[in-house]
Amino acid sequence: KPFLIKPNHHELAEMFGKKELTYAEITEYGKELQNRGAQNVIVSCGEKGAVLIDESGRVTCADAVKGRLINSVGCGDSMVAG
Repeated sequence: KPFLIKPNHHELAEMFGKKELTYAEITEYGKELQNRGAQNVIVSCGEKGAVLIDESGRVTCADAVKGRLINSVGCGDSMVAG
């Protein structure tokens, strides 16, 4: 079982055959990924922040830090790295 997976909202939508996702769908599909074996799921949502579903099923939302984006390459990697 992976300890953590971190799809972005576009990847999560694609996994479930959707074009866009609501907050409720992000939570629902994140929990489905847990049912499939992931212990914790973080879904990054770009400028809207991120959603964490931890191994106990608790859902936590975090706003994105405000600022000027120069380049988004590596943002997901940085999020996972801490």
